[in-house]
Amino acid sequence: MVDPKPTDSASEPQPPLECNVMRAIDDMFSCSNLKGHALNYYRYGVRRDCKSKSERLKLCLKVNLMSDARRQKILQQYEDEKKQKLLDGPNILDVMSERT
Repeated sequence: MVDPKPTDSASEPQPPLECNVMRAIDDMFSCSNLKGHALNYYRYGVRRDCKSKSERLKLCLKVNLMSDARRQKILQQYEDEKKQKLLDGPNILDVMSERT
């Protein structure tokens, strides 16, 4: 039996980015959950900010009216900014090291 050729992830085309308006609405309304706020305060010491959820909803509503190429470009920029913000944000290990 022949093993399949290893694939290079950089050469594979990435699937198109999508922005589902209904999911954005659900995420925005579920962000106000009291249990989620309490858990976030316990883990990170700050209240959860739901502003990103409303920004995602606005973005989804805006890009659905654009051409495919422009939509992909804007969604890719948004995802890159989101990843960078996540890397720069607080980490559970930072909180735990302060407590010990």
